[in-house]
Amino acid sequence: MALCCDNLVYQRDLFDGIEAGLLSPFRYMGVPDEMDYAQIPWRPTQFDPEALEAALATEARAQNALDQFHRHRDGPAIGFCCSVRHAEFMAAFFRDRGLRAVAVHSGPGSAPRATSLDQLGRGEIDILFAVDMFNEGVDVPAIGTVMMLRPTESVILWLQQLGRGLRRVEGKVLRVIDYIGNHRVFLTKLRALLDAGPGDRSLALRLEQAVAGQMALPPGCSVTYDLRVVEILRDLLRPKSGMEDLEAQYRDFHLRHGRRPRAAEVAAMGFDPARTGHGGWFDFVRDMGDPVDGRALVTVADLLRRVERDRSLIPPALEALRHVRDGTPTPEEGRAFWAFEPLLSASGDHLRLTRPDPDGLAAAMLVELAEWRLGTMPDHEADEPPAGFTAAGPDLWREYLREDIPPLFGARFSPGNWNAGIVRLNNTLILLTTLKKGGLTAGSHYEDHFLGPDQMQW
Repeated sequence: MALCCDNLVYQRDLFDGIEAGLLSPFRYMGVPDEMDYAQIPWRPTQFDPEALEAALATEARAQNALDQFHRHRDGPAIGFCCSVRHAEFMAAFFRDRGLRAVAVHSGPGSAPRATSLDQLGRGEIDILFAVDMFNEGVDVPAIGTVMMLRPTESVILWLQQLGRGLRRVEGKVLRVIDYIGNHRVFLTKLRALLDAGPGDRSLALRLEQAVAGQMALPPGCSVTYDLRVVEILRDLLRPKSGMEDLEAQYRDFHLRHGRRPRAAEVAAMGFDPARTGHGGWFDFVRDMGDPVDGRALVTVADLLRRVERDRSLIPPALEALRHVRDGTPTPEEGRAFWAFEPLLSASGDHLRLTRPDPDGLAAAMLVELAEWRLGTMPDHEADEPPAGFTAAGPDLWREYLREDIPPLFGARFSPGNWNAGIVRLNNTLILLTTLKKGGLTAGSHYEDHFLGPDQMQW
């Protein structure tokens, strides 16, 4: 089972291997970790090792792990720990309660690695506690249970640990006991397992599908989260302000037009396609149920992120991307495309992707994003009313959509300038607010209301 840094590719390889009968199916149990991880200091890329060890190597947590072990285990088990002391503590705790347990690590006092694996495979050991030694390269088909007893910052490391128990044995269903705590680091494993995009909203949707039993899994596999775990994850994934509104507008557009909105059309609604809460724009499109070619998405992933988020891109560079499909940019655009090397190449004035794109799907993605970005480039002359212009202004007590407001002041709507609370036009300040806050997940506590015909509290 080969590893890939792309979580989606790895997960699909994993599921394809199970469906093809090359790997064992698994029964995953997400169990609650009652540790308060907010009290453990976070260093640049991980929890403080000493503080984490002190928090995990306790009798209360070991007893909880023992209870989960008796409740869910099947066959010889391997448990992944955060440190040497943690592994030795867990092995001693299990031995004192009548189980055959050893700790294997790189320090002095470790049980023999090869001998312990042989004993585990023969069923002479109930559980082997390890510290980053058996993430890969272990061939013990009899392993029937994997216990994840530590938070894992790297999704690849977590997937490697899961893979230790997936060696195919006829009739085996691997048990996976995975601790989930109150820290965002635990979302990495969730994202990999549920095939979610990079954003929180994508992950939240996948979680609800898993809870409802609607997640597509290979035959013999199951994913179950303890109710307390679901509460923890929902709290970590609580939606940001505006995300539910965006999803509702997207679905409404679909119903009215019989197709999904393009990025430029979503921008015209007042939303930023680069900030959907699902990762990139096309991750959002996929999560909303519309088809996105996964291979094409991977082909130009880096370039898509750059076009979405790099606000320094100049119009000629974006115009060049609009011609990736037909290969006919102007000379100025042809020169500008070099900003995107090495993902594009040129032959004369013809632009092409350096990676295979036989159906033109990756190019179509780039064209869609380039058209959106070009349509929202600041146009200061168009956004300011002409000299001497006197607009009738809005009607009193009338509700307006955001894109309908600029023309009332002789200006043109641009999400880049008008998707804000206050907009300046020459010496005029325009305040935009909503008084109906019932559906908002943030800002609903602000008591905005009118105090009189010409005065309001904001």
